Amino acid sequence: MKDIEEKQRKLQEILYRAEFYKQQIQSLEERVFVLEANMREIETAIDTMKYIESTEDGNEILVPAGGNCFIRSSLMSKSEVITSIGANVFVNKNIGDAKKLLNERADELNEAMNQTRHESAAFESRIMELNEQGSDIAREIQQMQGSMDLPKMGVRGLN
Repeated sequence: MKDIEEKQRKLQEILYRAEFYKQQIQSLEERVFVLEANMREIETAIDTMKYIESTEDGNEILVPAGGNCFIRSSLMSKSEVITSIGANVFVNKNIGDAKKLLNERADELNEAMNQTRHESAAFESRIMELNEQGSDIAREIQQMQGSMDLPKMGVRGLN
């Protein structure tokens, strides 16, 4: 009976760990979602700068405002843009430098997404291992319980 209790405790521990890993995977998936949204924003900014480079000063342009909305504007100068360098600090940069900065950020985001996906895959692998261990232990428990349910066969005395 003590062996069954020990195996049940071990099975419960495996289930708790598997649930913890599932929560970690969910958290990592949410992080990838945010990183992908940031990547789309950077790609839009890069595309906008390419468009601006091919447009003459004074021409009317459509500036993305987000949510598939655009603002009609006229291009005052295509040589400089205002870009964030972090912590709500913005500076003037020429378009080439700004695109370079955005491409560097895109590379960092890609690296972060790859790392996050790698971590998620590692948790998924651990869950698969735990599932195997849990299945084995559950089978052992069933076998032990099954053997306890069998009637005891004893030798009967002769009359």
